[in-house]
Amino acid sequence: MDRSHGGSRPPPTPSSGDLAQTVAPGELAAVLARVDLGEVLLVSPVALGRPDSPKSLLRTARGLFLVRRLVPRADLAQRTAVNLAVSQRLRDAGLRVPRVIEPIRSSDREAGPLIAVGDRWFEVREFIPARACEPTPADAARLGEAAARVHAALAKFTLKHPVATWKLPPADSLRARLVPAPGLERAVAANFARIADLASLAAGTLDSLAIADSDVQLIHADLHPGNVVFTGGAAEEPVILDVESVLYGPPIADLASAALHLWLRASPTDNHPAFISASPPRSAGFDATAALFNWYHSRSERGFSPSLARSAPWLMIHAAACEIADASVHRHGSPTIQGLVAVVRRVLDDVLDRAGAISALARPSR
Repeated sequence: MDRSHGGSRPPPTPSSGDLAQTVAPGELAAVLARVDLGEVLLVSPVALGRPDSPKSLLRTARGLFLVRRLVPRADLAQRTAVNLAVSQRLRDAGLRVPRVIEPIRSSDREAGPLIAVGDRWFEVREFIPARACEPTPADAARLGEAAARVHAALAKFTLKHPVATWKLPPADSLRARLVPAPGLERAVAANFARIADLASLAAGTLDSLAIADSDVQLIHADLHPGNVVFTGGAAEEPVILDVESVLYGPPIADLASAALHLWLRASPTDNHPAFISASPPRSAGFDATAALFNWYHSRSERGFSPSLARSAPWLMIHAAACEIADASVHRHGSPTIQGLVAVVRRVLDDVLDRAGAISALARPSR
């Protein structure tokens, strides 16, 4: 459920299937001819993020860099400009964000840092070695502190480029994407149906709370443990990834996303049949969520209104339903999706049971 594009985590070794989408040697040579990275010592394909955006990790005389082929989209230039502006803003606030490497020649900079090779676009970023954010109270606290710093840096920041506004998708269309495919086992279909019911309940509750226009500022909009990693060592620093996803919206949406993914990561993620019927420890996700909110409040001057605080568990439920809908469309029969849906259903039932306690966490004690 992570949409990782930054490449600052330790790169996993791609499988043979992953290698079907790689940066071709000729493409890589063309990109390297336009940037100055020093002598290239090692090139390794890596499996990070979307399979249609292949990446190669480079070890050069000047450090580690990630070359990635960008997913074609109409607003690519605009997203790149937003990425540069937001990244610099966060760096000015003392946060680590991977730098995008500019082409050497001014004639190659007409598209900013984007590099055209034929009809494809590429980008080169520095690679910051970092460890993953684990679903422990200690790392959740670090994530909460990082979120507070990101929100503080972006609170009064106005972009020169148009950025969309955060909004909930229509409830009917979301429910339609969660309709189980014909022929699924009864238990799998029941999991899809339960998530759809919870999504409808969440949409109705959030609509009544009217949070879309409350406390709006520039937010990360994809804040989760995959997009905040840590440098390790005695003085660990957060590394913020995927900042081109920013939107204007309520900061509570970022925290709900982070809390949801912490809760999911605290649950078993193996898709073996024995796992699907297993029961994870009920306290792990809640403990991580408590640490996330407590440290956010301790490092932030922001307070959430009662309605925003009440929205937190419903935003978690709605976000999970949206991601399941996106992941499962056309793939209802995939064993991986079926296992994931089983986990999500169990986590969302747990979130619903603890909705009052989660809302209380979203309200600062001071």
